[in-house]
Amino acid sequence: MMNKNLEVFIEKLINDTALAEKLSACKSDDEAYAIAHAVQDGFTEEEFAETMKAIYQASTNGDLTREDLAGVAGGVEVDTTLTTMTVGLAFGAAI
Repeated sequence: MMNKNLEVFIEKLINDTALAEKLSACKSDDEAYAIAHAVQDGFTEEEFAETMKAIYQASTNGDLTREDLAGVAGGVEVDTTLTTMTVGLAFGAAI
């Protein structure tokens, strides 16, 4: 089960293109975590990195179904097209 604060961050990320763009400019995991933690605290850098890598990997393996994404994102319900685009942009450069 995913940390609830991390779930809140993912929901914020999905709904905030400026935040996704900011994360896409990150050059390292540490930089991405610093931004994420400033937006929503209450999760560790390890939790953040593991979750983002899992979502990114799932998003680059082809089209995600809602069920696939919910499994990776700890049950957070989201639009899969937007999420794939957002996560791909936000975490491709940082991981």
